[in-house]
Amino acid sequence: MSPLIRNGDIVIGAETPVKALRRGNIVICRQADKFIIHRLIRINSDAVFTLGDAFGQTPEKIRITDILGKVITVLRHNNHYKLTRFNELMSWSMVRTKNVIKKLLRYNRNEETKITL
Repeated sequence: MSPLIRNGDIVIGAETPVKALRRGNIVICRQADKFIIHRLIRINSDAVFTLGDAFGQTPEKIRITDILGKVITVLRHNNHYKLTRFNELMSWSMVRTKNVIKKLLRYNRNEETKITL
Protein backbone atom coordinates (compact mmCIF):
# COMPACT_ATOMS: atom_id res chain seq x y z
CA MET A 1 0.00 0.00 0.00
CA SER A 2 3.03 2.22 -0.36
CA PRO A 3 3.35 5.19 -0.37
CA LEU A 4 0.31 5.67 1.87
CA ILE A 5 1.21 2.79 4.19
CA ARG A 6 4.86 1.78 4.42
CA ASN A 7 6.79 -1.13 5.92
CA GLY A 8 7.04 -0.58 9.67
CA ASP A 9 3.88 1.53 9.90
CA ILE A 10 1.22 0.54 12.41
CA VAL A 11 -2.37 0.73 11.24
CA ILE A 12 -5.45 1.19 13.37
CA GLY A 13 -8.66 -0.21 11.98
CA ALA A 14 -12.31 0.10 12.90
CA GLU A 15 -15.09 -2.40 12.37
CA THR A 16 -17.19 -0.96 9.58
CA PRO A 17 -20.46 -2.33 8.22
CA VAL A 18 -20.15 -3.31 4.57
CA LYS A 19 -22.96 -0.88 3.73
CA ALA A 20 -20.75 1.97 4.99
CA LEU A 21 -17.72 0.98 2.88
CA ARG A 22 -16.98 2.98 -0.26
CA ARG A 23 -14.73 2.59 -3.26
CA GLY A 24 -11.26 3.80 -2.35
CA ASN A 25 -11.48 2.82 1.33
CA ILE A 26 -8.47 0.96 2.68
CA VAL A 27 -9.75 -2.27 4.22
CA ILE A 28 -8.29 -4.95 6.45
CA CYS A 29 -9.16 -8.46 5.25
CA ARG A 30 -8.53 -11.98 6.45
CA GLN A 31 -6.98 -14.16 3.75
CA ALA A 32 -6.26 -17.76 4.77
CA ASP A 33 -3.86 -17.48 7.73
CA LYS A 34 -2.82 -13.84 7.23
CA PHE A 35 -4.21 -10.33 7.07
CA ILE A 36 -4.00 -8.05 4.05
CA ILE A 37 -4.55 -4.33 3.70
CA HIS A 38 -5.79 -3.30 0.29
CA ARG A 39 -7.85 -0.61 -1.36
CA LEU A 40 -11.51 -1.41 -2.03
CA ILE A 41 -12.29 -1.04 -5.73
CA ARG A 42 -15.69 -2.74 -6.12
CA ILE A 43 -18.48 -4.09 -3.90
CA ASN A 44 -20.89 -6.87 -4.93
CA SER A 45 -23.64 -8.51 -2.89
CA ASP A 46 -21.45 -11.42 -1.73
CA ALA A 47 -17.88 -10.20 -2.28
CA VAL A 48 -15.64 -7.20 -2.68
CA PHE A 49 -12.70 -6.64 -4.97
CA THR A 50 -9.54 -5.14 -3.55
CA LEU A 51 -6.26 -4.01 -5.01
CA GLY A 52 -2.91 -3.08 -3.53
CA ASP A 53 -1.33 0.18 -4.62
CA ALA A 54 1.77 -1.49 -6.08
CA PHE A 55 2.09 -1.41 -9.87
CA GLY A 56 1.00 -4.45 -11.84
CA GLN A 57 -1.23 -6.12 -9.27
CA THR A 58 -4.51 -7.73 -10.22
CA PRO A 59 -7.74 -7.27 -8.23
CA GLU A 60 -8.49 -9.88 -5.59
CA LYS A 61 -11.98 -11.17 -4.82
CA ILE A 62 -12.60 -11.20 -1.06
CA ARG A 63 -15.70 -12.60 0.65
CA ILE A 64 -17.64 -9.98 2.56
CA THR A 65 -17.33 -12.13 5.69
CA ASP A 66 -13.53 -11.77 5.47
CA ILE A 67 -13.63 -7.96 5.70
CA LEU A 68 -12.57 -7.06 9.23
CA GLY A 69 -12.87 -3.28 8.93
CA LYS A 70 -11.24 -0.27 7.40
CA VAL A 71 -8.01 1.52 8.22
CA ILE A 72 -8.69 4.80 10.01
CA THR A 73 -5.22 5.81 11.22
CA VAL A 74 -1.61 5.14 10.25
CA LEU A 75 1.11 5.49 12.90
CA ARG A 76 4.57 6.33 11.54
CA HIS A 77 7.54 7.46 13.63
CA ASN A 78 5.33 8.58 16.55
CA ASN A 79 3.07 10.57 14.20
CA HIS A 80 -0.62 9.83 13.67
CA TYR A 81 -2.06 10.17 10.18
CA LYS A 82 -5.84 10.00 10.19
CA LEU A 83 -7.23 8.63 6.93
CA THR A 84 -9.96 10.93 5.77
CA ARG A 85 -12.00 10.33 2.64
CA PHE A 86 -9.98 13.07 0.95
CA ASN A 87 -6.67 11.35 1.86
CA GLU A 88 -7.92 8.01 0.55
CA LEU A 89 -9.04 9.44 -2.77
CA MET A 90 -5.95 11.61 -3.26
CA SER A 91 -3.55 8.72 -2.63
CA TRP A 92 -5.59 6.47 -4.92
CA SER A 93 -5.58 9.01 -7.74
CA MET A 94 -1.81 9.52 -7.37
CA VAL A 95 -1.17 5.78 -7.54
CA ARG A 96 -3.46 5.32 -10.55
CA THR A 97 -1.79 8.23 -12.36
CA LYS A 98 1.64 6.77 -11.63
CA ASN A 99 0.55 3.38 -12.98
CA VAL A 100 -0.80 4.91 -16.21
CA ILE A 101 2.48 6.77 -16.74
CA LYS A 102 4.47 3.56 -16.21
CA LYS A 103 2.30 1.73 -18.76
CA LEU A 104 2.74 4.54 -21.29
CA LEU A 105 6.51 4.56 -20.79
CA ARG A 106 6.66 0.78 -21.21
CA TYR A 107 4.55 1.03 -24.37
CA ASN A 108 6.80 3.80 -25.70
CA ARG A 109 9.93 1.69 -25.03
CA ASN A 110 8.38 -1.26 -26.86
CA GLU A 111 7.52 0.94 -29.84
CA GLU A 112 11.06 2.36 -29.93
CA THR A 113 12.57 -1.12 -30.12
CA LYS A 114 10.44 -1.92 -33.17
CA ILE A 115 11.98 0.92 -35.18
CA THR A 116 14.70 -0.30 -37.50
CA LEU A 117 16.88 1.81 -39.77
